[in-house]
Amino acid sequence: MTENLRELRAIDTAGQQDQLDEAINGDHSKAKKTIVINDDENNDLPSAQMIGEIISAYGLEGLQIDGASLEGTGYITFRVITSKGILALRCKKGSAAKIMAKHPDIGDSIERQHCLILFLRDHVFPVAPPLLTKRRETYVSVLGIPCSLYPFIEGRPMDPRKLRQLRASGEALAKYHELTASYPGEPPLSQAPFPQLFSEKLRSFRQYSETFDDSLSTLGMAETMIAFMSSLDEIETEIQNLSYNSLPKVVIHGDYKPGNILFQGNNVAAVIDFGRSRNEARLFDIAKTISGLVGTSDDATLLHMISAFITAYDSTFPLSNRERTALFPLIQARLASKNLDRFVRLAKKKELAERLAKADRFNALVQHLQSLRNNSEAIQKLFRESATS
Repeated sequence: MTENLRELRAIDTAGQQDQLDEAINGDHSKAKKTIVINDDENNDLPSAQMIGEIISAYGLEGLQIDGASLEGTGYITFRVITSKGILALRCKKGSAAKIMAKHPDIGDSIERQHCLILFLRDHVFPVAPPLLTKRRETYVSVLGIPCSLYPFIEGRPMDPRKLRQLRASGEALAKYHELTASYPGEPPLSQAPFPQLFSEKLRSFRQYSETFDDSLSTLGMAETMIAFMSSLDEIETEIQNLSYNSLPKVVIHGDYKPGNILFQGNNVAAVIDFGRSRNEARLFDIAKTISGLVGTSDDATLLHMISAFITAYDSTFPLSNRERTALFPLIQARLASKNLDRFVRLAKKKELAERLAKADRFNALVQHLQSLRNNSEAIQKLFRESATS
């Protein structure tokens, strides 16, 4: 998820709070069904009607939105207090019409996510399994908007500066891949493999860049664009020579990053958000996680961080020699792919202020990519050494 906390103010009227306290702590047989939500106008908040239907579907005695919301890619999650304890309420963002227009198979996708999560739970992998409705379903469609309830995990996102957490996350990803290598179900998402998507993004980038030259100097991008395009030629060639489709495949997580790995101390409390899970080379998960570390520290610290993560993974579910060779090209391609997206979004903007802000982020990522490439020998040496550590 992309962390973007929005403060929510809960109603604290005495009558409503007393009813909720009775529902949660008292005699449930006498408790009234209670809805406590913010009465301020906020389009992100579920309506009283939505919450009423959720209460009914899950057989709850009350539900109070508590604290802050967590906004992610396509979903918004609320911490809620209910008669079944503190839970996480996750709802698809947008109106019912927009959801169905963009994701006509959203219900099937959610069910596949939940099947994967339940499979992982049954194999003692740290996840937050969905609660079942009274009809024994894992989600409910409320006014056309899919909503699910999960146990609320009292954990904090991974801090990549803590090497123990990096090691634990590397080990957890390896265990996840071991399990999903034999997953019998259909993954939540189906999409083209990464190299194909990368090629499509390159074509789009080149199309927009051909008509963008006049704006580069104004946006302070002239030099970084030259450096970026020079790197792209080499990265494209290396990706084309990877034989990516022959690399070992599993059901990857697809978005294995700090915000989706929750910790209690130095232990993984739960891995969350399986909406991007799909059949793909397991190396993509590893490459994406490592590419996310680039630019977060100085070069020496980055090497320690990469070593902690890859050594822990490799000791649990060893990489083949072919995968070790392919890993660095894939990391830099993943980082370049992220900047291809940024450039296209920048090119579509009309306002100068928006363009300048996105240009700054584009320039920063070009610097991160260059830093990665400057350390290529040291990083690839780490990947070779992890085989013998």
